[in-house]
Amino acid sequence: MKINLLIVFLFIISNFIYAQKMKHGIDFQYDVKSVIKAKEIVYYGWDFSNFRITDASKINDTELILKKHIPTWIGMLNARYPSAKVAEHFNKQVIENLVSVQNLIKNIKSDDLVTFQTYELTIDSVKNIVKSYILPEKTGIGLVFIIESFNKPQRYVTGFTTFFNIQNKEVLWSTKIKGLPGSKYGFIQYLYEGFIEIYDLYLSNFYKKQIKLYK
Repeated sequence: MKINLLIVFLFIISNFIYAQKMKHGIDFQYDVKSVIKAKEIVYYGWDFSNFRITDASKINDTELILKKHIPTWIGMLNARYPSAKVAEHFNKQVIENLVSVQNLIKNIKSDDLVTFQTYELTIDSVKNIVKSYILPEKTGIGLVFIIESFNKPQRYVTGFTTFFNIQNKEVLWSTKIKGLPGSKYGFIQYLYEGFIEIYDLYLSNFYKKQIKLYK
């Protein structure tokens, strides 16, 4: 009985250590002060246009993922984080424009969606992605969540929480977050919980801590 309890305890501890290892971020700071001081931001939502899946078993499901799963994830994330919640979380007034960026999923080529190796965006790639945005807004500070990847073999999801200057499309502050997908059954729910972590981990582990430094 004691041996069984020890095995369970060690299993729990190992899972906890693994979870903590997977949940972290890399910060790229250029002009954080402008972000913190801004009273208003334009919220562009979730950019899946450069999203890749490292999972060979999904090679025949690309059309399903593009036409059903990704739009479903975007809808679920928009519902969970409406502009009112974003305004509350970041303590700013929020102008919402979800169309300009989220519609870029139409540009994903099905042949590019699934990869057989680890996929990563560099910070320079993130800068180029932001530079490519065509936006009706001409000034202000934008916030977008650029989703990078789901790596099934290593069991993590990644994305860049990115603030940028709308006028010149320069990145002000971008943080790459790595988090665990969820424990729920079903591909949609499993990854959805991972995308939630990108938002929540950034808010608690980076944004709120940075605010305290400026107080």
